[in-house]
This record gives sequence, C-alpha cells and structure tokens, in this order.
Amino acid sequence: MVLLPIKNFSSQEKSTCLPRAGFVLIEVMLALSLFSLFSLGIFYLTLNTAQRNAKTQLQNEALFYAEEGMEAVRWMRDKDYLILNAGEYGLNFTEGEWRFVAAPDTSDEFFERTVTVEDVYRDENGNIAQAGVYDLETKKIISSVTWRWHSILPQSVRLETYLSDWRGDEWIQTTCTEFESGEFENTESNPTASPPLDNCSVQLSELYGESDFFQSTDIGNHGNDVVADGDYAYVATSKENSGVTIVDVSDPEAPEVVASVNIGGKGRSLFKEGNTLYVGVANENKGLAIIDVQNPSTPLLLANVDIGNWGNQPAVSGDTVFMAVESSSQGLVSIDVSDKYHPILLDTLSLGEAKGKTIHLSGTYAYMGTDSGSNGLRVIDSSNPFDLASVSTLDVGEEINGIEIMGNYAFLGTKNEAQSLQVINIANPATPSIVAWLNVNGKIQDLVLFENFLYAAMDESDEGLAMVEVSNPLAPQWLNNVDISGKGTGIATNGSEIFISIDINNQGLVLKRTMITTVATAGSFISNEFDTGGEDTRYNFLDWDQTGVPGGGIALQIRTADSVAHLETAKWVEVNPLTPIVLDPLRTGQRYFQFKVLFTSDGISSPILNQVRVNYTP
Repeated sequence: MVLLPIKNFSSQEKSTCLPRAGFVLIEVMLALSLFSLFSLGIFYLTLNTAQRNAKTQLQNEALFYAEEGMEAVRWMRDKDYLILNAGEYGLNFTEGEWRFVAAPDTSDEFFERTVTVEDVYRDENGNIAQAGVYDLETKKIISSVTWRWHSILPQSVRLETYLSDWRGDEWIQTTCTEFESGEFENTESNPTASPPLDNCSVQLSELYGESDFFQSTDIGNHGNDVVADGDYAYVATSKENSGVTIVDVSDPEAPEVVASVNIGGKGRSLFKEGNTLYVGVANENKGLAIIDVQNPSTPLLLANVDIGNWGNQPAVSGDTVFMAVESSSQGLVSIDVSDKYHPILLDTLSLGEAKGKTIHLSGTYAYMGTDSGSNGLRVIDSSNPFDLASVSTLDVGEEINGIEIMGNYAFLGTKNEAQSLQVINIANPATPSIVAWLNVNGKIQDLVLFENFLYAAMDESDEGLAMVEVSNPLAPQWLNNVDISGKGTGIATNGSEIFISIDINNQGLVLKRTMITTVATAGSFISNEFDTGGEDTRYNFLDWDQTGVPGGGIALQIRTADSVAHLETAKWVEVNPLTPIVLDPLRTGQRYFQFKVLFTSDGISSPILNQVRVNYTP
C-alpha cells in the first residue's frame, strides 16, 4: 500500500477558490426572488383588474335599476298623478302595471331600490325652493339603489327629476271659426286641409307693393289686345294693313318693334299656342288669321278663315280653335286647324240674340262672355267640336269682356260699373251662380290671372289698370288702380311684367311690373277670452303646433284674471311648450284667460301657427 502525501493549500489559494462557489448560490437565490416578485405582481395586477371590471358592471346594473325606477314612476304619473304622494316606496311590476310597495324592493337579493316622492315648493318668482308656495302640479322624484361590495363596503347610485301633472281639461284652437273670434295685428287666418272641418292656421299678413316701373311703346296705332310669351309681346292693332305688331320685350326698359303682319284688317283679339298665333280680325270674310311666329322677327301669315263675321276672342284645344264671333246667328264656331294652311269649319252655335265676345276653355267646357245684358255668360259643352251644345246661361247684368278661371271659380270682367268684377261658382257647369262681386272703379275690358292676383284692363282714361288679390275667391280684395296714360283694351303677363294694350296711337302698348309680395316682419294674434269655470284653476301647460321658417319664429304668452274686465289690464307672461305655466304673482285671479301669439319674420316668408292647446285643471 502506497501512501500519498496530503497537499497543504496555502492561505492565498483558499482565498481565491472558496468565494466563487458562494457567489453562484447567491445569484441563483436572487434570480428566484426576482421571478417570484414579478409573478406575484402580475397576479395581483390581474386580480385588481378583474375586481375593477366586476365593480363597474355592478355600478352599471345599479344605474339601470335606478333608471327603471324613474320610468316606472313616469308610467304611474301618466296613469294617475294622484298616486304620487310624498313618501318612500319600493316598486313591483305585476299584471302589466307598476305599483308602489314597501321600501326597498330588491333585485337578485343583492340590490335594494328606494323611490322617494317629495313635495315641491316655489318662491315668489315661481322658482323651485326649499319653502314657499306648495306646487300641487309638480313632484320631485328620487330613485336610489344601494348594495354592498364584497358584502362589506356600502355602494349606491342616485337619480333625480321633477314630474308635472299633465291631467286637466284642454282648450284647443285650430278652426277658422275659433281663430277668427280673436284679434289680428299684421296677421291673418287661412283655411288649411281638413281634418278637422273648418281647419285654419294663422300667419303674418302678406303685404303688396306696386312697382314704379312704367314703359310704353309706339306700335303705329292704338292696341286692341295683347298676348305675351317669353321675350315677345304680340299686339292686335287698329291699323288696317298691319293688324298684328310683334314687340321684343327682352329688355323691358327698351321694348322694340320687330315685325308687323297684314292680316286683312284690324286685329281684335289674340291667342298663342306653341309657334302659332290665332287672331280675330275685323273683316266679315276673314274673321280668323293664322300666323306662324316660330321666328317672331319674320312672321308668316298661313291662312285667313271666313267665319261669317268679325272674329273676336279665339281659344285653342289640341287641333281645334273655338272662336267667339261678332254674330248673333253663330256667336261660336269650331275650326279644325290640324292643317294650318287649310283650316276646316266644323260647327257653329247660335247664342240667340247675343254676340260672342270672349271665351275661356276649361276641361270639356267653353265659358263664353257675350254682349247680352240678360244672359251674358254662356257655358258650352265643347267635348265634341262637331256638335257644340249649350249647357247653361247666367244673367250678370252686362256685357262680359274677360274671363279667367281658378279652380271652381270663374272671374268675369264686365261693363257693369258697380259690379265690374264678378265671381262665379262653376263647380257644376250646369248651374253656375254668382258668389261675389267687386267694384274696381270702372268697366273691365280684359282680365289676366297670375298666381293670386287678377289684373284688369280698364275702360277708364285715368285708371286704365286695376289690381285685385284673389287668394280667397269668395272675398276678392281690390288693391289699386293705376293711370297708364290711356284706356286699357287688352292685358297679358309673362310673370314679371304686365303688358297692357291701350287706345293711344303713339303708345299702343304699356309695360308695368307685377305686384311685389312680402310679409310683415312682426305681428300678433290674441285669442278671445275663455272661462275655465273654476276660481282656483291650475294651468298645467300650453302647447302649439307650428311650421317654422328661416329668419322667423313664434312665441306664446298667457294672462289670467278673475273677470273678463280685468283681463284687459292683466300682465302677459311668456310660456314654454309643455312646461308648467308660472302665472303673474300679481294676477287678480285665474278663472279667465287669453293667450297671445307673437310672430316674427325676415319679410320673405312667415312662420305658421296651426294649433294652440291649453291644458288646465279647473
């Protein structure tokens, strides 16, 4: 056996070998500690996030539960406001209805809900206050929900609102009869579509203004009639060798004669259809002239037609011309003009002792004005131009020179100075009847209707033009008479200008502008007085239906008193729609009331009040 010697380490070698193993152990332990801390942090972070999410979810559920409480109380208010007595309640939904139960009610044996109903008081200014006048019509509602977080920490949500009593009687104004019992200032009522019957609205009044524009043109002789289309006016003149004159009116400030046509005699009346001009001629053998005016500067006479006498007013429907004739034996003729070079006479109709003066077609009827003082208006069935048939007549007392039709009404221009404009109901052509008349300061020679205005050529030297507003045919409104330096004989419009033929040789044609329409910029309507029948009437709310416009608006006010006499001096207070009405604290009482509507506009269009509703509890 060999014994090896044991090596002795020096102190220096010990100092360099032993610590190296210790450091490795420490590093391992440190790494384990850091990993444990990091893992623990991730765990607590995840746990905290989950707890926050759970808490948020509970708060959202509690808020929903509180909101459900509010909606339940609103439902109960709408059903019976008297249920809302001051106190604390729970809620229960059974048999399709919400009911108050003992507070609190619970959900999932976790949330507890309490609904609190509180009385409301108002100060002298009508504002809600801690003390003051008890408001019978308003309650404060609080819906609160509580629960415990982890069964330890108390949590809660709370919602508040005010509910008013919408119960009560209602006074509604919406018909013409109701509105027209009130007072209008720069406002007016207008019929509107039913229902209800007699339905009406109120708006600012329309204002009508006449332009100062005036221009005249020398057409070589005096004018007898005129029609206008686009940039041209066509004038029937009293000149034998040029019975029609055409005027370029594209620049109304400088009208210019561009052509004239020899039609075989003086021109009497005209009608333009498309590119064709039909003219009544003062010639017994050439009573109708047909002119091609496709190029107004170079018109072409296509044909003259013998209609048995002078031609007066023509009217056209399709390929048929119906013409009033200066003849008692054949006051109306029908002519086929499908071939304008070779017109064919279809039928004639005697008007008895009357001569045909003017004609207006509407549907399958021709409305004729004659020179008869007893049967001035004739209604003719024109559905078959081969077989003209008289339907009815109407005595208007004088000769008829102009007819315009608007809906079921015909406007007649007559020589009856006291009733020169007559309105006829023609809803049933077999039984026409006079429903209104108007004195426009002279005999009427011709009429033209544009929008809601009727313009009349007058047989008066100083008042040759009359203007009438006819938006309500049953109540035409005279606006003005205008001196046009001569008697008017015919009239037409292109929408912006009015063209009047006159009996002055060196003028013959006069231009005026159509009426300028605006609306008032401010106005009001005050209702009639209303008796609620109760000395202690409570006014719940005031509501109205309106059609708004840019630049305008509607506001409402109310005043109350203990008598109609005291209403006259009662103070108006402004109200907002569907909110509790706060009355004047110095009022004498509240049995009687009136409302006032204030209108504003930009002068172009008016807001429209369709209905007012006052809800009150007598």
